[in-house]
Amino acid sequence: MTAGLEAIPEAARGALAMLAQARTRVGRSWRARAGDRLSDAVELARLVAFERSIIAHSPFATLVTDAGGTITSVNDAAARMLRYERDALVGRVTPLVLLEPSQLVARAAALSDTRHERVDPGVGVLRAMAECGPAGKPEWELVRGDGTRLHAALAVSALTTGAGAFAGLLLIAYDITDRKRAEAQVSHRADHDPLTGLPTRRLLADRLGAALARAEQAGADAAGGRVGVLMVDLDGFKRVNDEFGHTIGDALLCAVADRLRRAVRAEDTVARIGGDEFVVVLGDLTTVADAEGVARAIEHALDGPLLLGLEQSLARASVGICVYPDHGRTADELLQHADAAMYGAKREGRHGHRNFVADVPLGEAPRAA
Repeated sequence: MTAGLEAIPEAARGALAMLAQARTRVGRSWRARAGDRLSDAVELARLVAFERSIIAHSPFATLVTDAGGTITSVNDAAARMLRYERDALVGRVTPLVLLEPSQLVARAAALSDTRHERVDPGVGVLRAMAECGPAGKPEWELVRGDGTRLHAALAVSALTTGAGAFAGLLLIAYDITDRKRAEAQVSHRADHDPLTGLPTRRLLADRLGAALARAEQAGADAAGGRVGVLMVDLDGFKRVNDEFGHTIGDALLCAVADRLRRAVRAEDTVARIGGDEFVVVLGDLTTVADAEGVARAIEHALDGPLLLGLEQSLARASVGICVYPDHGRTADELLQHADAAMYGAKREGRHGHRNFVADVPLGEAPRAA
């Protein structure tokens, strides 16, 4: 059986099929003991040469091992893709040298669970993959000879002797770096605002959920047991759009996004959730005062004038502060309460920050521009 075929191009699948047919014919030749031994030997030599030719000329990286896992054959495509000299691989190492160790351990654990028997995190993983057939996960991060990493789809097939005994493994790898890059770009576009490049609501929800899980595990009384959520809404943004146009308004939003990113830690999240509204998630806080300090840093970062094309503008904002678990325990509560606190900051004159106060009704006043 062969694992990972669904991720390998049709041409590679054809090569595997041809190799399987050649192996079958070799087996039949050896089992035809009652026939002419010389004819058998000639047929065997011809089929072995045919098999080697397929491997040598395959455009896909192809490796063959013996029963112990040592590499016995590597084609030129594999040497180029893996950035190894063939002599450094053949007869010297197993394919394990090409596999990311942590991924190998994880695959061994997953296969052990699926098969209900221990799979050794070594060549046993590859044998188990071959036995799993197309259900085996084909994507791997390969380690090249120069230490760089490569995303590849890996098909593994078990080789057998004429008598049907395990004789080794056939591995065909296909570079999927371009595909993974395209997938990452699609994922990034789905989770990030096209104007500012900031995370959108979906990624914000993931990041906030992760921060709350860490805080809950740490406990509110421990360092890092709090999460801050800041709702940042620009003051007077509608006026900028009306007076200078949407091009200047968009430039202002991008400039604000950049200043917000620089005002917080690299591990914090700044998201844009609507027109001129941003959310900042601060993980691993110890006190409510930590969140207040970040709010002041944001106000300071936005204080300076911005040159937007030929126009100069000020970017000022009202900031609402809500902290887990003091002001709410769920993501929805925290966002709602931070929004309510931001309303309060606008009612108090804008260009400032305000903590959530539980006894102030939510949505008491309409949003100010």
